[in-house]
Amino acid sequence: MLDILIKKIQTKGHKKYRRKTSKVRFDIYAPQASNVELVGCFNSWMPGQHIMKKERDGFWKTHVTLCSGQYEYKFIVDNKWEIDPENSNTVIMDNGTINSVKKVVI
Repeated sequence: MLDILIKKIQTKGHKKYRRKTSKVRFDIYAPQASNVELVGCFNSWMPGQHIMKKERDGFWKTHVTLCSGQYEYKFIVDNKWEIDPENSNTVIMDNGTINSVKKVVI
């Protein structure tokens, strides 16, 4: 279930409007891992921004508040950058690397 948040922001013309955001879940099954992080375009690909929490079932999870859009991301599992093995939506970059892609529709 997605938690919908409403944020008020102002435009240059001082006209107020509402922009919907959603708390989006990211998870990866890595029962043997000791550290998992989430990086992507939503955090400028900076490690340390979204440290994931390990659950008893071996899944690591975190939530990120996002607007509607398309977001590229990867997991860092014990210092190794990996695409999401459960998400077939990917993009190949000019340098040949592959990123996972999550589409958010609110």
